Amino acid sequence: MVVATEVTKQVVARQLLENAEERLRLAIEATGIGNWDLDLVDDDLINSPKLAIIFGLDPEDKINEKQLRDMIHPEDRHIALKAFKKAIKTGVYLYEARIVWADGSTHWIRTTGKVIYDDQHKPLSMLGTTNDITERRHDEIMKNDFIAIASHELKTPLTSLKAYTQILASKAKKANDQFFIGALEKCEKQINKMTRLIYGFLDMSKIESGKMQLNTQSFDISALITEVVADNLFMDEGHNLIFKSNGIIHINADKEKIVQVLNNLISNGIKYSAKGSAITITTLVKGRNLKVSVKDKGIGLKLKDQQTIFQRFYRVDNETTRGSSGFGIGLYLSAEIIKLHHGKIGVESQEGKGSEFYFLLPLPV
Repeated sequence: MVVATEVTKQVVARQLLENAEERLRLAIEATGIGNWDLDLVDDDLINSPKLAIIFGLDPEDKINEKQLRDMIHPEDRHIALKAFKKAIKTGVYLYEARIVWADGSTHWIRTTGKVIYDDQHKPLSMLGTTNDITERRHDEIMKNDFIAIASHELKTPLTSLKAYTQILASKAKKANDQFFIGALEKCEKQINKMTRLIYGFLDMSKIESGKMQLNTQSFDISALITEVVADNLFMDEGHNLIFKSNGIIHINADKEKIVQVLNNLISNGIKYSAKGSAITITTLVKGRNLKVSVKDKGIGLKLKDQQTIFQRFYRVDNETTRGSSGFGIGLYLSAEIIKLHHGKIGVESQEGKGSEFYFLLPLPV
């Protein structure tokens, strides 16, 4: 007996699906992105030919996950491992790292992925993409080198300018010339502002090249905040800076870097709040951590800005901030400095009602 069944619709549907999959594969390949599917149970890897090319391998050869993992630069393997462990918990896989080809050349990759779980939330597989970002990273390195060199060269003339300004101010005070005293004080404030900006760029280049070093020591954070508040009151008399001390609190940290963070948070409060308003600095011991917060009554932040405010070069774009000066590196540097101290930085804000920036630092055992 022979049974014939009409399957035209099924065949057409299958062909359409295959055509759609092929078009998607070609589109992904055209972007220069390699895609992969890793079975987390038996470590089997299914990959596109482009992935092999990104790793400098023959696209016709069968490759495995261990082979690719071993090609990650020894100094960056901890980054990939940390990202993998985090992905198993959160479901999101993301990292950037260097890889070393068989010919010894170094390349940069960016890998993103998503974990697939079963009904018991057991990880089954991971789907993802990898693309070569070597050119982009080289451009960033060149840019950072340029910023570092330019900033370093600007330090010397600024130091001379400040010295001559202070000499002229001293002579103006002896002559009791109020006009020149006021003008030279304003000049010195602008020189200090430019100096902080240049040192900010230098710090940024150090952070991104991994050369930022901490000079930790034990000191009383309350005494330090008192000094910082006094300096800011001298620079800006239009705001009411209030420090609510919680007594003597000793921490182990880089004193100059913590001053930099405090100045960034206070200057932001000054910049984005009305003259005459209060900016309150508080300290609080929470378990094994010290919390330092700077609270203002300024313009506040939208929720979307709160999530990205600590990113490099990010600036809030609205009618109020559009005319404000700055490059958007102060909060980025503050976040990186606190991260180097194994601490945490954050913000709580409501648009139109002010912001509270804070950071946590571990207390000595």
